[in-house]
Amino acid sequence: MNHQAKGLTPTSITQLLKTQVSSPGENCTLTESREDHRPDIGGFRRDPEDEIEAIQNLLADMYKDAGDGRTLVRELVQNADDAEARWLKFVVLEEGWSGARNSLLHGPALVVANDGPFPDEHRSALRKAIGGSKKGEVDKIGAFGIGLKSVFHICEALLFIGAAQAEWRLGILNPWHEVDSLFPDWRTLDANDQELLQMVTEDLIGESTNGLLLWIPLRQGRHDRGDERTRHWLSDHLPTTQSVCSWFECSTSAALLLGQCGHLRAINAWRARSPENLGERVRLMGVSRPDERWLGRYTDEESVERQFGGEIKSDDAKWSVFGIESLDRVRLRDLTADPGWPMQKVQRNGRHAAVKRKALPHAAVSVLLPTEPYSDRLGMRMRWAAFLPLDDDPNPTSSSIVNTEGPSPAWEIILHGYFWPSQDRRSIPGV
Repeated sequence: MNHQAKGLTPTSITQLLKTQVSSPGENCTLTESREDHRPDIGGFRRDPEDEIEAIQNLLADMYKDAGDGRTLVRELVQNADDAEARWLKFVVLEEGWSGARNSLLHGPALVVANDGPFPDEHRSALRKAIGGSKKGEVDKIGAFGIGLKSVFHICEALLFIGAAQAEWRLGILNPWHEVDSLFPDWRTLDANDQELLQMVTEDLIGESTNGLLLWIPLRQGRHDRGDERTRHWLSDHLPTTQSVCSWFECSTSAALLLGQCGHLRAINAWRARSPENLGERVRLMGVSRPDERWLGRYTDEESVERQFGGEIKSDDAKWSVFGIESLDRVRLRDLTADPGWPMQKVQRNGRHAAVKRKALPHAAVSVLLPTEPYSDRLGMRMRWAAFLPLDDDPNPTSSSIVNTEGPSPAWEIILHGYFWPSQDRRSIPGV
């Protein structure tokens, strides 16, 4: 509106706000004394539905090519290794507790446990739809802060119980919490439900003073929030216990991941009929390695160059692992001083600034060679890793980040460094 054309000047606008105004057909008054006449100053308000949409978009990006669960397993391995856990356990449950008050505990579930500490800052990071406590930490693997959000590929909400230095806390991570009218029971954990979760925790984590257990209920048709014409979930992927078990059928993928971890010593997976039958669980997969550390990317030393080697074992195979790593903080400082080093935007005190992309002064070449069953194949496959292999499919058919030479590859060569992969971890836009 043209103020001058209407005869409105700054002075007349002020007078308008200071006097009572009433126009025919309008039910509107402006007075000097009422508080609601103060200027409406503020930014955009983020609706809970926006958080849900953010998770949906993240999942659509991460899982646009496959739903086999390797991306989810990789994220859980990364989180365990970042927490300096020694072991990681997966249990696929065919059913839960039908008598639990919280219906998230009723049906089939994937239970994940590790013995790494779970401090308050990690618990707070779970509440962020996008982002997490690792986003600004250079000494952690997670570059995008998506971490545990990948679990929503197979569930609508999850329960957790974790501890750091024997301080245990239980909780529910429910993206629908602010808008939920269909499942009010998802908001509660009564004493009986807490006791059930603690029972599973004692079985899988034991007497450790640190640890994290995730109860991830597999998405069911009854979780649908749509009407008779549409379906509405965080993801339209409906996993079954059989499909989740299939993630662990081949130990080669786990061996590729374990070979690049700085702290984890073992990854195991089982299947069980119910939480009460955990003692009778059936082993699906297990890989382990010696106690000594192979990769030293977390060290504080200025410069290290060393060879490493050892053996990874599974129930039905063995791999001989050898390689060389280099840690050079001086060289990294020289590289980051180059004008071509990648930058990213951050917010500081209301201003946006361009800062250098985070990186670790670490690189390594790892070679995995199967020794049992013995193979005389001479082909080789090269993979990028940042820091876990970006493609851990034991037999990739096509990938922009895996190069194969020879008709039947036996040698797995992993190029390990701090590169900048795409968020879905299926390509490397720049090195």
